[in-house]
Amino acid sequence: MHRKRLKKVVCMVLTVAMIGTTFVAVPAFAEDTQAGQSTSGVQTEDNSSAAESGSAEAETPDKASVSSAETQSKAPLKLSAKPVTSDAAQNTPGQFAVKFTGAWLDPAQQKKLTDAGWTLTYELKDQNDKVLTKVTDIASFVYKIQDSGTKYKLVCTAAKQGETAQVFESALLSGYKFLSAPTGVSVKCPKSDNNVTIKWKKVSDASGYLIYRTTSKSEIPAKQTKTISSGKTTSYVDKNRSGKKTYYYYVRAIYKGSSNGSDYQTASEASARKSVTVNWYLTCGVRTIKWYTTTKTSAKLYTSRTGSKSKGTLKKGTYVIVTDKYPRKILNWDVPKRIYVKQLKDGKSGKVIRKGWVRWKDCKTVKGNVPYSKKLDKNNDWTKKVKEKWVNKKKYGSKTRYLIWISQYTQHVTIFKGKKGHWKVYKSFRCCSGKFQQPTPKSKSFTIHKHKMKRTRLTKHGNPYYYTHLSFFTGGDSFHTICWYEGTRRVVKGMSNSGQPNTRGCVRLDEKYAVWIYRHIPNGTKVISY
Repeated sequence: MHRKRLKKVVCMVLTVAMIGTTFVAVPAFAEDTQAGQSTSGVQTEDNSSAAESGSAEAETPDKASVSSAETQSKAPLKLSAKPVTSDAAQNTPGQFAVKFTGAWLDPAQQKKLTDAGWTLTYELKDQNDKVLTKVTDIASFVYKIQDSGTKYKLVCTAAKQGETAQVFESALLSGYKFLSAPTGVSVKCPKSDNNVTIKWKKVSDASGYLIYRTTSKSEIPAKQTKTISSGKTTSYVDKNRSGKKTYYYYVRAIYKGSSNGSDYQTASEASARKSVTVNWYLTCGVRTIKWYTTTKTSAKLYTSRTGSKSKGTLKKGTYVIVTDKYPRKILNWDVPKRIYVKQLKDGKSGKVIRKGWVRWKDCKTVKGNVPYSKKLDKNNDWTKKVKEKWVNKKKYGSKTRYLIWISQYTQHVTIFKGKKGHWKVYKSFRCCSGKFQQPTPKSKSFTIHKHKMKRTRLTKHGNPYYYTHLSFFTGGDSFHTICWYEGTRRVVKGMSNSGQPNTRGCVRLDEKYAVWIYRHIPNGTKVISY
């Protein structure tokens, strides 16, 4: 009985003794940053050591005491993300820029850490704790997304007295998606219309496609040639080219999605490169000529064709479209006093930003926007198929079995043979039409009405010259030969080497073509000047 009581007393004494020498050490940074935050380890020390230190701040944080699982569950950091642009062409793998914004849920926590002497560094990591980039300013930083499926989190690391410890991390953000590159790409250019047709296989989940064209074999151009807005479309016809060249084509697939509260678009890696060599013919739609010039000095922009009131100044070298002149009727070698111009937003394209009258002498020579090339026989003209389709669609008729089309844009004359709705190209050849000062009239109802063998004129300096085989389609304008000095065969006015219009309203032809029209085209034949 006495022995049992003695054992109980001894146990109680030992327990009290152990309690008196037990100490739980909590790292100072953990106490400061979050009240009640759990630590994963308990350390024991002698009470006298704790008293000498006077504080637990001197303790070095143990990595286990701030485990990733615990900080993630607490998520003391927050992270948000938003794409820099919604332009899919700029959001390709490795170029898709996303703006991340990080912050502490409780800024006081961050302050207590830094006040306690801890140095904080930040990193953007993926779901596998792989470091993607170091972050200097968590308030705003940009990272370029490399691939699909990666998730993102912001991780803070504290360093002090030569040791480091992971402190906090944000919750994971969702990733972004890129589609696979289009496959089965083919490129063809049939001679019948000279248009390049690109085809590819449909990509699952695609909302559209980007088409790229370049003449460089080594790199994909920065800007796409065409954006296809439907994921169901798997072909594109490229018409806007000219000249005999080898072109290279690429296709990307566009994906539209939503992630982290923001909509976004991405473009896939480019498809395999495909090339094609096009022929000489134009591929743009049928059009008429337009006139342009550039200012050769600083030019006042007048509000009227004769007044002195101006509304600004055009800088030297400004490109402008020319649409009118004053006076409208220019005789012989005279020039206009003023011309009406339009300045475009993007230099040679875009919306009109300014317009008005400028003095003729403040501008360089007004030229036509003809498609120039060194070989002016084919590559600045349309194919037979395009010409026939155009005149037959317009349902032009003629009182004879011939129809003539003067294309002022391409500087070509085309002879059709047949009847209304069934015209076929019979002949086609180069011409020079009227320059801006005295342009060839435009109409769809001219007719050949008389012929004349020869006409004599004077040059600007008073020297006589002549041309022959005139076939008139207006009161004074006709098809005729090149010009020679009177009494000789020395050429004074030939065909333009630049392809530019340079007559005073007539349509100048090489001698053999003017002779052919003179001998074979009867009166009453319809002439279209466009």
